[in-house]
Formats: sequence, C-alpha cells, structure tokens
Amino acid sequence: MKSVDKDLQNLDTKERLLATLRDHFGSGNCVRWAKHSRYVASGSDDQVIQIHERKPGSGTAEFGSGEAPDVENWKAVMTLRGHIADVYVDLNWSPDDSMLASGSLDNTVHIWNMRTGRWEYWQEA
Repeated sequence: MKSVDKDLQNLDTKERLLATLRDHFGSGNCVRWAKHSRYVASGSDDQVIQIHERKPGSGTAEFGSGEAPDVENWKAVMTLRGHIADVYVDLNWSPDDSMLASGSLDNTVHIWNMRTGRWEYWQEA
C-alpha cells in the first residue's frame, strides 16, 4: 500500500475498489477465493456461507447509497445453511473447487458438496 497525501496527488488509479458484497445479515468473518477464481465464499455471524460468482458486465450501487456502481458484477448464487453458530473460524476450497470446508463456533467442520449445496460430512471439532 502506498501512502496517500492529503491532496490525493499520489493516488494510484490502478488501485480501486472493484465490488462490495452485501448479502450477509451479520458481520463478514472470513472470505476465500475458489482456486479457479470463479467464486468467492464468505462466512458470517448470520451462520451461513454465501457463494458469489462473477458475472459479465459491471455491478450496481446499493439503492440510496449515493455510491458509484461496482466495477465488477458479483452475485450471490448459493447460500449454504447448516451451522448453528457464527461461521467464523475458516473456509477452504478443495483443489478442484468441488467441495468447501467451513469451520464454525458451533465446534463443527462441515464439508460441502458444491454441486448440490449440501453438507455431506461434519465433524465435531
């Protein structure tokens, strides 16, 4: 990160916010890119995992925010439900992006099948 002076003359225009993902109802706690960069998984205090996919074109602005539209268009395409506490600990994709592991404050690790969106295995931590 570069230091930016008060008059913004040193601002590097290549460094900019591309998108803001706002689909959780709680604080976002952990985020992981899929290995092939098609998806982003995010875990939250709302006990769910959101899977976002980059779509063609530019994004939108939150209604009434006065902010500029997102440069990239990321949409929530799947919501994974199964934890009974915050998804706070970690997320990790399998090497082929077919499965996702999630750790929660409910002391479990769930292994999700990304083709079906269901967890297939869990283990008490």
